[in-house]
Amino acid sequence: MEHKRRVTKPQPKRKRVQSKTDCGAFDSSAIFNMSQTITNSSGANVMSTVNFSSSQDTNPFSIMSQHYPLQQASHTGMTLYPPPPTSLSTPPLCMSDLINKIDNLTLTVDEIKSSVVSIDSKLTKMGSVVDGLVKRVEDVENSQQFISAGFEQNKSDMAVIADDITSLRVVNRSMADQLEQLQCENLKDIFMFFGIEEEEGEDCIDSIRNICASSLEIQEPIEIASAFRMGKKFTNKSNRNMRKPRTIIVKFMKRQQRDTVRQNSRKLKESTISISEHFPKAIHEKRKLLFPVYKKAKEAGKRVSFNKDKLFIDGEQTVVKSNELVKIARRDYSVDRMSDTSSGPGFSVAEKTPSMSSTKSSKPLVSDGSSSGSRSEVLADIHTGPD
Repeated sequence: MEHKRRVTKPQPKRKRVQSKTDCGAFDSSAIFNMSQTITNSSGANVMSTVNFSSSQDTNPFSIMSQHYPLQQASHTGMTLYPPPPTSLSTPPLCMSDLINKIDNLTLTVDEIKSSVVSIDSKLTKMGSVVDGLVKRVEDVENSQQFISAGFEQNKSDMAVIADDITSLRVVNRSMADQLEQLQCENLKDIFMFFGIEEEEGEDCIDSIRNICASSLEIQEPIEIASAFRMGKKFTNKSNRNMRKPRTIIVKFMKRQQRDTVRQNSRKLKESTISISEHFPKAIHEKRKLLFPVYKKAKEAGKRVSFNKDKLFIDGEQTVVKSNELVKIARRDYSVDRMSDTSSGPGFSVAEKTPSMSSTKSSKPLVSDGSSSGSRSEVLADIHTGPD
C-alpha cells in the first residue's frame, strides 16, 4: 500500500515592516515579538518564542546593549543569539581615515583611467601615422630600387659609349693625320718669302726670279706657277714704312727647282730675306707652341731643327706638354718673337746679324686686322722666327 506524499505548503516570507514614525527604521514590535519555528528530527514543528524585555527607548538598536535572556530549544539543543548590534552613530577616527584613503584611491583610479584612455587614443593615432610612414618608406624603397636599376643601366650604357668614343677618337686621329699628310703634300711646292720690299706696280714673279738669280745664285730660269703677296695692301705710306713687307706666296712648277731653292736658302743668312715652307694650319699652331723651346735651346748653343711639327734638339725629338708651352708662350714668345731668326722650317742655318735681330724683335707677333685681315699672313708671321 503506497503512502501518499504529504504536500506541505511553503511558508510565506517574512516582510520587514517599517516604522510609521521614522522613515527607514524597523518597527521595534517586529523584533520584540519574534517567533521562530524549529523542526525537530521527527518532522514536528516546535514553536519557540523569544520575548525580549520591553523598553521605552524608541531606538530599536538600543536594546542590543542590554542583557538578553536566551532560551534553548527543548528538542534540538540549539542556542539562539540576538542579531549583531548596529549603530548609526559617527564612525571612529580610524575608519574615517580609511574611508578618506579609499576615496582618494578612487579619484586616483579615475584619473589613471582617464589617462589610460587618452594614451590609448594617442597610440591609435600614432599607429595610423606609423602605418602611413611604413607605406611611404616602402614607396621610397621601390623608387630607390627603380633609380638604382636605371643608374646601373646608365652606367653600362656610359661604358659602351666611352668605348665607342675611344674608338672614334682613334679613327678621328688617324683621319686627321692622313688629311694633314695630304695637305702637306699639296703644299709641298709652295714657299713663303719674307722681307722683300714692296714696290708700286711690282710683279711678284719677276721679283722672285731676280732674288733666285742674284741672292740664291741659281743660273737656270725658275718656272713659277703663281706668286702673290698675302694680306691687305697698305694704302698709307707712313703705315707702310712702320710695318714689315707682306709675305709673298710662291708656287713652283717643278719639284726639282723647288728643292734647289731650298738648298740655296742658306745664302740668305746675311740678308733681310727669309724662306719658309708652307704648312697646314694645325702644323703652324704646333710650331708656334714649340718656338719658345726652340729659342731657349738655340740660346744654349744646341743643335736645333724643325721637321714639320716636330722639334729636334741635338738629334732627339722634344715633346713638351701643351700647358707648359702655353705658359712659356705667354711669358717669352710675346716679348721677343724675332730675337732668333733663321731661313725656315727644317733649314739648319746660323743666326743672322744682331742688327737684323734687333730690327725684327720690335715687330709684333701677329698683324692686326686693320693692316692685314688675313689668316695666311698670321701663319706666315710664325715662320719669320725659328724657321
